[in-house]
Amino acid sequence: MKENITTGILLNKAGIAGIVLGLVSTAYIFISTGIASITSPVLNTLLTILLWTVKFVLCIWLMIFFMKRLAKSYDNVTNSTTFKFGTTVAACSALIFAAASLANVTIINPDLISRQMEAVVQILGSKADSNTLAALGDMEESMPEIVFFSNLFYCFLYGVVLSLILSRRIPSNDPFANLEEGNDFDREDGTEESEND
Repeated sequence: MKENITTGILLNKAGIAGIVLGLVSTAYIFISTGIASITSPVLNTLLTILLWTVKFVLCIWLMIFFMKRLAKSYDNVTNSTTFKFGTTVAACSALIFAAASLANVTIINPDLISRQMEAVVQILGSKADSNTLAALGDMEESMPEIVFFSNLFYCFLYGVVLSLILSRRIPSNDPFANLEEGNDFDREDGTEESEND
């Protein structure tokens, strides 16, 4: 007989899964930074799209894997339990990814934001007046916070939606489970018909 799942077990398993998913997404940040140094724009774009697709599919596959493993390992896992599990995984992985993004733009690659702002100014060219340049300067100062909170919100929201979709089928519900146990639901109101009727 399998062990019943508790809140502590759920949080523990979700934390481990969230760390794994967060590390996969963090690896994407640093690999894509390495790809950015490729000088061929076509090759750079193709590799970036390929890498993003691999990360996207891998994160979905990992979420399915961890949800199914939870459902197989414990007895009283319901669709609601897997949704709670997925939401907790999403929160943990989003926090790790957002922290890694913040570390990337503040510590590891501190000139990244200023290079991007310079590129924006070059694109705007003579259209940029003093107000636009001042607004860009203000935005540059607050970009680390924007990067952190936008990644945190986006990743958490994506994880919750993914959890909602996946938890509808994990664990899979057997529509014939009552028939296997010998229970017949013959009445129109869905209640079980007794032997004495």
